Amino acid sequence: MGNVGLGAVDYIRLKTGAKLMAETVIDDLVSPDQISVHKGLATLPKVPNLSVYYAKSPPLIIAIGREQFYGKAGVVTMERLLDIAEKFDVKKIFTCAAFPTYMSHQSESLVYVAANNRLLLKNLRDKNKLFVMEEGQISGLNGLLLEAARKRKIDAACLLATLPLYAISFPNPKASKSLVMKLRQIVGSHIDTTDLDLSIHEVDKMLQNIEEQLKNMGVEEEKHEQPPHKQSERLPKKILDKIEKMFEEARNDKKIAHKLKQELDRWNLFKVYEDRFLDLFRESQ
Repeated sequence: MGNVGLGAVDYIRLKTGAKLMAETVIDDLVSPDQISVHKGLATLPKVPNLSVYYAKSPPLIIAIGREQFYGKAGVVTMERLLDIAEKFDVKKIFTCAAFPTYMSHQSESLVYVAANNRLLLKNLRDKNKLFVMEEGQISGLNGLLLEAARKRKIDAACLLATLPLYAISFPNPKASKSLVMKLRQIVGSHIDTTDLDLSIHEVDKMLQNIEEQLKNMGVEEEKHEQPPHKQSERLPKKILDKIEKMFEEARNDKKIAHKLKQELDRWNLFKVYEDRFLDLFRESQ
């Protein structure tokens, strides 16, 4: 979605000068479910192999696949990647994905994380300031690789950058940049993001036009059409319970308040809880 994960990893490959070292060929494991047509001629599409690159500084092995593989093809691909990881004594594996949510293109793209062990999750949350993905699913190898790596006793985590739900069909360099910045922090190496900034400027103009058209057409997302007190009624009880718990924690520790604000913004509930949120600070005065 939004070319987010692929865009981030491919950008890192280019900026680190990574060289091709291997390709996984799985043509015999993939069963095509469609044909390609060009000027009336129908042909089977070429199976996109997964390419593996190596960068010296920082020392990285970078795997890039243009499509997700499922079933036997996915299992074989994971095992071959992990064979490479073990051969080169890889300590940590990171996959990249998109996290579509209700947000404007003007909002900051936040990076969430899911990991295959508690210690890694804690370190990424505390040291690298990543938001923990509390619940949900991660489809494809981005998610399944975490469990496969755990069985081989390799630390692994998936980083997910938020992007507007309405824009998942458009490349989103802002979300890709958020992933790049977190990854360069994790690996301890500078990766210039100037080229991404240029792309962000162009895409933002396009997304701004889309948002304006949606408003003019009267098809703004449902959350804008309903009164604020109705918005919370559409959310699962576990989300509302989590917000209540965060309010209790914020009363004792004001440092929690900014996380609470982000959670309210994520679900477009700040107007619903605005008075209670401001009371947290009135109480401390």
